Amino acid sequence: MGISRPTGTDRLIRMLKNHAPEISLEFHAYNDLGMATANAVTAAEAGAEAVSVTVNGLGERAGNAALEEVAAALHTADNIGSRIDNAGLAGLCAHVAELSARPVPAAKPVTGSAVFTHESGLHCAGLLKNPLSYQPFCPQEVGRGDWRMVIGSHSGACAVRAALAKHGIKMEPGLAAEFAARVRDLAKKKQRPPS
Repeated sequence: MGISRPTGTDRLIRMLKNHAPEISLEFHAYNDLGMATANAVTAAEAGAEAVSVTVNGLGERAGNAALEEVAAALHTADNIGSRIDNAGLAGLCAHVAELSARPVPAAKPVTGSAVFTHESGLHCAGLLKNPLSYQPFCPQEVGRGDWRMVIGSHSGACAVRAALAKHGIKMEPGLAAEFAARVRDLAKKKQRPPS
């Protein structure tokens, strides 16, 4: 009924595999407590040969383990993987969302429109040096475009310099820090990122 937790799922799958190693196990998770993906990934890591998933996590009540989340998590796991072509996930999820009339929330892990959007000065500075510094994988791996920066109330000098450079404007680091402070003040005053 969706009340499992990863520690209990791990214990259950390992116990079943220990007592009946010849039986293939499939794990089916409900998301009533928001743990369907965690439980499905845990079951796979504990030895289940299959996990039941649905696109966008669609299902009864709070839904099931989401295909896109489980596939991405298994792709980043050390000891396990999947045969799923993750590059098609964004398109598949968008198509199912349209057909089901259930839009993908902006903050939905893996395929939400805001997932690869960053504003924090520290995050943007790191991402400009290495795209994996604040993301578990690059957006292109799941069929998305590049990550993007929002310049706003949390932005730092590196992000401001990079945003201006995209428009052909070069700014020295000291001036960029001063300019970033003004941008943050403006964003706080207007309660939104500046245009």
